[in-house]
Amino acid sequence: MNAKAIFLFSLALVFIGFSPLRGQSLEDSLYNGLDRTILIVRLPSQEKKMQAIKATIADPELSESARARLQAQLESVQMETKLKNLAILEAFDENFDAMPIGFVYDTTRNVYRTDLLNRQLEVTESVDIPGKVIQLRFGRPVLYSGSRAESMVLTDSELTDLGHPFPKPVLMTGFGYGFNKILAPETAFEKLLEKRVKKLNRKLEELFL
Repeated sequence: MNAKAIFLFSLALVFIGFSPLRGQSLEDSLYNGLDRTILIVRLPSQEKKMQAIKATIADPELSESARARLQAQLESVQMETKLKNLAILEAFDENFDAMPIGFVYDTTRNVYRTDLLNRQLEVTESVDIPGKVIQLRFGRPVLYSGSRAESMVLTDSELTDLGHPFPKPVLMTGFGYGFNKILAPETAFEKLLEKRVKKLNRKLEELFL
């Protein structure tokens, strides 16, 4: 078969829904190496928001009263972010055991050579992560157009959303969460996390069966 015939044959496969490289897809590669894969949870850093506030505070034309208000806002964002991330850490510690896990901030670029966080959100020494990596980010899904709400989304090491057979994004909202925010706002997020992390753990465990 000459080169032109090979090209036309490959093109025909694409148009009828087949791909010569389908067996080497991203999802297949990760799925086949699950026993050598670590889940990296990317904790929300709110870095862009905090940097924007800091930039405004640094404006020399800003009044002292406005600067004081912004400083208080910055400290509030920092505290809320820390408490939220501590809650995420605790939820995974208590409800997730499907695979090895590590934590980084969502500002991390090279996930294979990174500073993992301990359970007090303190940076440990830089580590080289062997094997394969699946990341979990908090945000809106890209792959699943029918679910655009804030979710826990599984991605590869380059933050490309993963499709089947990996679990769909786990919604970080719902009627129960809204109801709890009214009745018990101080524990609503923790209760939501517990349910969602358990669901994610169950879905990932099914991949190992």
